[in-house]
Amino acid sequence: MANSWKQKLALGVFFLMVLGGIFQIMASPALDEQTAPEQAENSQAETVKPYRVKLIQMQGILTERPDVMALTLGGTGSTSVFDLIHQFEEYATKKSYDAVLLNFEQCPLSWAHADHLRRGIRDAREKGLKVYAYVESPTLQEYLTACVCDEIVITPTGDLPLSGLAGEAIYLKGLMDMVGLEADFISIGDYKSAAEPLTRTEPSEAEMDQTKPAF
Repeated sequence: MANSWKQKLALGVFFLMVLGGIFQIMASPALDEQTAPEQAENSQAETVKPYRVKLIQMQGILTERPDVMALTLGGTGSTSVFDLIHQFEEYATKKSYDAVLLNFEQCPLSWAHADHLRRGIRDAREKGLKVYAYVESPTLQEYLTACVCDEIVITPTGDLPLSGLAGEAIYLKGLMDMVGLEADFISIGDYKSAAEPLTRTEPSEAEMDQTKPAF
């Protein structure tokens, strides 16, 4: 009886070991299927190249050339338009960066500087460089420059005052006639209109011809 009980116990343990081996074999393909996507994701993550973005702070005074000193009361630094355009060209040619982010922050731009920057950004984009612009409350010159970028990002609390372009001139001949004054100027050429505010009551046709295209 003792031998029979031991034999039954040994057979039971053996049977459980066999069942455990079968379950392990059946479960291993499922585990492999679960780990395969993770291994694939890890391998893809290892091969993905980082996206390189160059941040350029558009702040301070812009000058035309690098050797021009900008004198400001607040001690604000200066940046040359020439240097910025050279950076765009270098990043686009050498592929050192995938994209450039322009952060416009207290950067007073003239219309000439905005036009030069637009051309530099456009040339860089044609060579494959992505250019993005971040603005908060841009001026018309800043917005005009940002419009040539791939994308413009504005803070939710910012505003975009599009007031358009306008100009005015003051002509004082009528006032001078009232007080008995007469301005004595000689203009050499039709488009020499510097003295017109003192010698006329309205702009000449030549002055309008050269003023309208500017707007």
